[in-house]
Amino acid sequence: MKLVVAEKNIAAQKIAQLLADAGAPKNDKVYNTQVYRFKVDGEDWVSMGLAGHILAPDFPDEILFDKKMGWYSLTEDGEVLPAGVPDGLARPPYDTKRKPFLANGINIKGWKVESLPYLTWSPIIKNPAEKEIIRVLKNLAKKADEVIIATDFDREGELIGSDALNMIREVAPELPARRARYSALIKGEVTEAFANLVELDQDLADAGESRQYIDLIWGAVLTRYLTLAKFGGFGNVRSAGRVQTPTLAWWSSANASAWPSCPRITGRSEGLARPLARSSRSPTPRRASRTRRLPRRRTHMLRGRPPAPSPPWPSAAASNSLRCRSTPPRCRRQRRPRASAPRAPCASRSPST
Repeated sequence: MKLVVAEKNIAAQKIAQLLADAGAPKNDKVYNTQVYRFKVDGEDWVSMGLAGHILAPDFPDEILFDKKMGWYSLTEDGEVLPAGVPDGLARPPYDTKRKPFLANGINIKGWKVESLPYLTWSPIIKNPAEKEIIRVLKNLAKKADEVIIATDFDREGELIGSDALNMIREVAPELPARRARYSALIKGEVTEAFANLVELDQDLADAGESRQYIDLIWGAVLTRYLTLAKFGGFGNVRSAGRVQTPTLAWWSSANASAWPSCPRITGRSEGLARPLARSSRSPTPRRASRTRRLPRRRTHMLRGRPPAPSPPWPSAAASNSLRCRSTPPRCRRQRRPRASAPRAPCASRSPST
């Protein structure tokens, strides 16, 4: 049996539909997780989705110090994880026994200001985020002859596939594993990807994991600091992160001279440029009123007529002088004078007799 590991359930279902020899794939469940069974060239296949990341990065509870080993942390399984704490930070024994200080290290689980410098240099562990899916993945891996990682073709997808493969290796370390890369869930793309399997790109997966670690370190340290600052009376609780924290400075500009010299277009371009010019914080003279808006009952009179060209933007001196003047009179419809003589007949027609 070949096991296909997709990133989401909908992708696992679509892959099964596109690769199946004939008929629809058979829907099945392993524990409470949906899987899809089908045949390719008479061979049994099964596909399943992962629901995204199945492992979540986190910090250990504490960092310990030993004169021979230096700074390190221990996982639940007793694995030693070295910590790159710089020499400038204080080492045990400490003069105080209050938290977060320990007899042989420092507790970084609690939100204490003194632990923040150590948190920056703490090793990172990965805990199961989808225990049920990991259980199903390991169950199917024990029965499979080959596993095909078919997660999305990007950095995140490569990391998700790498984490899934690491979980499989815990129960089936010798199971052959390949990678199917496709850019769209369509017949041609998927068929071509599974016909030309490649190796999983661990460098690309490591790049995704590095970004994941930066998100954790940046967000955890700054969020804890801002929250502790709130407890000290410096504002409300805030959160920080790699994406949400940076502040961007931006501005807009427009060049009205780039528009064609048409009264209709020029008037509009000036109207667009003025709000942009007035968006700065510097005081701007108030624009004098030029025309009054026509009542709704008279708007039909001007249909089809191009608007009159707008006068240039007034200077400060001109604006001050215009404030004291009365507003221009209301625009009125120019009636065509009636002809004093009857209109001459059309030259292409003969006059009626």
